[in-house]
Amino acid sequence: MILSMCSPLTRSLCRNLIYAILLTIPCGTLGAAANVEQYFPELTGYSFEAIAEIADPQKQDRIGPFSRSVLNEYILLSYSRWRIRSENSLPHPPWELEVYEMQDAAGTFGIFSTWDTYSENHSKNRLKLSVDNHKHADSLCFWRGVYFFRLIHSSTTEANWREAQELAAALVEAIPLINLHPVTVVHLPQDGLIQESVRFYLGKSSFASNNHFPKELHTKIGFEKDVEIAFARYLPGNYSLFLLGYPTVALAADRSVQLQDAMESYFSPQGVYMKRVGVLIALFFGPEPEAQRVLEKVHYTPTIKWIYEKDVDPIPRHSRDEILTLLGVFERSMLMTVFLLSMTIGGGAGLGLIRYRIRQLYPPGSPKDGAIYLNLKSKIRN
Repeated sequence: MILSMCSPLTRSLCRNLIYAILLTIPCGTLGAAANVEQYFPELTGYSFEAIAEIADPQKQDRIGPFSRSVLNEYILLSYSRWRIRSENSLPHPPWELEVYEMQDAAGTFGIFSTWDTYSENHSKNRLKLSVDNHKHADSLCFWRGVYFFRLIHSSTTEANWREAQELAAALVEAIPLINLHPVTVVHLPQDGLIQESVRFYLGKSSFASNNHFPKELHTKIGFEKDVEIAFARYLPGNYSLFLLGYPTVALAADRSVQLQDAMESYFSPQGVYMKRVGVLIALFFGPEPEAQRVLEKVHYTPTIKWIYEKDVDPIPRHSRDEILTLLGVFERSMLMTVFLLSMTIGGGAGLGLIRYRIRQLYPPGSPKDGAIYLNLKSKIRN
């Protein structure tokens, strides 16, 4: 309706602009559709077979040991399960791989750290990998960037564990991402830390799995303020430390006051000690000497540093060709748009010039509704 009110030249320009926008939309859509499957061709000597895939986790009440509310807090984007066979061990049963693709590394570490709690399958040991990992009775859990992996095998012999270590190392090497730990986890004091006890929470649902924090103080945490919480235990007494991280110093100061007021009416036989530094609030449950030893090591000094140097060519070879193809389509669409715009503008200018010359050579007659005058007096005299 709006285009019909415009001149032909304006309508043509608008149509060309709309076509150009529509041509660029598929490029962006295809570029955002990449998932963990794009890295599988980099793992030579292995074949992958899809078993299950959930592209819309919001429609699932539960995936693995996690409820929908917990996965919403950690922000799960997709889930998939794969059967993996090695060319060197074809007669043996294959491995199965579960992949949780999260929105960011904080959610990935949250899933990794709480897996033992929700699955009730406590880790036995670790394998020598360049990333955090948990070795269970029949599986190996590890994470890389935004991906949480769980390798599963029906029989776990020493040979199988060596194969699991090789496969996990190959996956880690193939994915050009790094493991960025959350701020609260990075600021946990390392002296006396029980590494296997570290847990990370991003909301009320996930934090409900922790039974070491007093229920009376839950309402004072401020889950609606985008708080992140790290939990750990410390030797020698296996005492608990909670680090609460807030977006701003002002929010941390406000919650610190509310928690301090609430603790005045709370009694703990071990004792509760609190310290605030910057955007962090540390709560230690234990005797005063241990609290002083741990809390004095809680510091917060925001710094900016290079995490890693950009790789010369971080894009996998098979993906590079697809990207170049998409860029070629985009380039051709833009050139076509420029060509159509040039033709439209040039054609309009040419037609306008021709019409202008015609009007000069053949001036228009009287207006359509103008009056016509006849000289009747000359007729009467004759």
